[in-house]
Amino acid sequence: MSDHPQKKDCDLMRSVFIYVMMIITLVMMIGGGVAVTFALVDLIAPEPYYMSYQDFKERYYVIKADGQKENTLTKDENEIRAEYEQEKADYLRKRSLDAQRSALRNLSWIIIPLPVFLWMLRMRRSS
Repeated sequence: MSDHPQKKDCDLMRSVFIYVMMIITLVMMIGGGVAVTFALVDLIAPEPYYMSYQDFKERYYVIKADGQKENTLTKDENEIRAEYEQEKADYLRKRSLDAQRSALRNLSWIIIPLPVFLWMLRMRRSS
C-alpha cells in the first residue's frame, strides 16, 4: 500500500475541482466569443434604417379638422429630406456605438476567465 485512501480522495477531489473550473471558464469564454461575434456583425453590417422617406414625410402633411389629410406639406420638401437624412444618420451612428460598446462589454467574458482557465490548466499539468 503505497498511497493512503485519504490522499487518493484528496487527489480525486482536486482533479474534479480543476476540471470543473476549466469547463466553467471555457464555457464562459465560448459564450463571450459568440457574443463578441454578434456585436461585430452588428458593427460591420448594421440593420437598415426602419423608416422609408415616404413614411417619414407623412408626419408633415396638413391634417384638416375633420381628420382628413391634405396634399400640402407643413415644411419644404428639401427641409423634410434633410431632416430624414439626419435622423437616419443619427440612428445608424447610435447603432454603431451600441455595437462597439456591446463588443467591448462582451470581451470581458473572454478576458476575465482566461487567466483562471490558464491557471487551472497549469495546475492540471503539474499534478
